[in-house]
Amino acid sequence: MQKLTLPKSGQGMTEGLLLEWHFEAEDSVSEGDPVLDFESEKMVGEVTANQDGVLLQKEVEEGETVAVGTVLGWIGEEGETPPNQEESTETASDSERGIEPNVESNEVSGVIRGTPTARRKAREADVDIETVATELGVNRVTPEEVEQYISDSLGGPDADVSQQTGNEILGSPWARTVAAEEGVDIQEVGETLGESRIRERHIRKYLEERPAEPEPTQKSDQTGLTVAEEISITGGEKVMFDQMSRVAKNYASTTTAARIDVTPLLDLYEDLKATWVNEQGDSLSLTAFTARAVSQTLPEYPRLNAEYVEDENVLRLYDEVNLGIAVNSDDGLIVPTIYDTEDSSVKELSRSIEEIAAKVDNRELEPEDLENGTFSISNAGSLGAYINTPQINPPQTAILGVCKIFDDVGVVDGEAVPRKYMHLCLTYDHRVIEGAEAVGFLQSVKSKLESPKSVLQ
Repeated sequence: MQKLTLPKSGQGMTEGLLLEWHFEAEDSVSEGDPVLDFESEKMVGEVTANQDGVLLQKEVEEGETVAVGTVLGWIGEEGETPPNQEESTETASDSERGIEPNVESNEVSGVIRGTPTARRKAREADVDIETVATELGVNRVTPEEVEQYISDSLGGPDADVSQQTGNEILGSPWARTVAAEEGVDIQEVGETLGESRIRERHIRKYLEERPAEPEPTQKSDQTGLTVAEEISITGGEKVMFDQMSRVAKNYASTTTAARIDVTPLLDLYEDLKATWVNEQGDSLSLTAFTARAVSQTLPEYPRLNAEYVEDENVLRLYDEVNLGIAVNSDDGLIVPTIYDTEDSSVKELSRSIEEIAAKVDNRELEPEDLENGTFSISNAGSLGAYINTPQINPPQTAILGVCKIFDDVGVVDGEAVPRKYMHLCLTYDHRVIEGAEAVGFLQSVKSKLESPKSVLQ
């Protein structure tokens, strides 16, 4: 029997919206059929059947927002009975992929851990962290789970609606997102519809039924300045907002830069480009040379190919090099992952970069395309940045910023000659990486790019 669960599509994903079921209960399904669509902050994905059978039962309705790992439904043989969820909420599929699940069995055993931020939130709300773990069935409590527990407790069956008690009307996470996007007040929706817990469908109903609003007029803020527009920070922008807030608050980010003479690299690139497509069958990416130099160097500096696990106070070093390549898109900044690049050639990296760029453009990223990155590269140079200090992509420990190529005068054999240069900026977590190690890494990458034929080997 297959248990359909909400997958984790990206390191920052904690919940998702069930968009659509493609089958009704008791319908026949075949292995490989997409059974349902879901939406995270960064993408729309699908869950497929891994066996022939029938859709035995749906556990979650369309339009509901649920936590990662939540059981959505069951596929099995006709006549089979799905197990009791309380007895079977293990996230086997996540475990098989090596992903730490957010929702596990409700039977919690062993040491209860909580991140520092989660513990602080719990103290501020006068909530016991072990109670949160027990109620949500997790051994490791995150800030989002504390908030979920508080929200669930306030909105439980014993809670009174605001019309009766004056308490705040509650909204699901997705309802709050939609409300913010539509400029709608959750409290007003609840009072108008007589609902105490607001979901997306209530927001849509309210929007359909409310009278047409007069044309907006410009207004002034407290300073007397005219406000042209107010933009709610939601969706992908909210994910980036929270991630960067986390880095600014918790990381000791430090940046060191190197100026690279890329004249030989550009000469080699131009020589190869003319015949590359015919001989290799793929386009040639200049970024692939930097990715290759970084992938060759990272194994010598393992603390830069790592993540710091806050609640366990350990630095986790990785053998594999999984490069995250930051890409601007219509959905905001996305960092898809290219796996196992430590042994990848320039040719293979060129192909991989082209493939992930196409996936981003076509919105075809799979969950695994956004997971398990161990080090990131940001290419603000393609946008014209002369110097750029990128922010770390948590929980990674470092990121490399690639800046624009520019003309300058260099000295070769005692003669002043025109050369091509670019800056590489390495931002790293100074709590766990010494400055000497960071500079050593950067100088090694610089050396490889200034002798580009070594990168082709």
